[in-house]
Amino acid sequence: MERTVDDHLHENERILAICDRFYATDQRVIRWESRKIGEQVNTLIYDQIDSVIVSHHRRRRMMAFGGILFLLALAGGANTDGQWILAVIGLVAGSLGVFGVGGTSSFEIRSSDLEPHESNLWRSSGADRKSVLQIAAVIRSGHRSWPFE
Repeated sequence: MERTVDDHLHENERILAICDRFYATDQRVIRWESRKIGEQVNTLIYDQIDSVIVSHHRRRRMMAFGGILFLLALAGGANTDGQWILAVIGLVAGSLGVFGVGGTSSFEIRSSDLEPHESNLWRSSGADRKSVLQIAAVIRSGHRSWPFE
């Protein structure tokens, strides 16, 4: 029988936010990862957490693609309707990349209780902005003695 993160919850513990393989509950943060053979479970109670750092990543490929389209249109002199359309598409694509539309976000939980090799476990990979902000807010509200970062 395959296990789930629910199998690791304490009695009356509730999951408040989920992002990537992280689950913020009303008592702690659980990092749960299912593997081909078994699972990996790590936990931090809120008193062990020093800070949560949120990062937003722009879409560099989209910015580069937009810039290339724009430059190709300009190199051709932008004399035809097609070249103007190419220039506009390039500007739109580049702008979307600059302003992070469709980009990813991540977070990192820092704790002085962690060994150096354990700190990598508490970094999320790219996820959508909304779920990153939601889990960070839950974690931050779980421990009120440290500031937002």
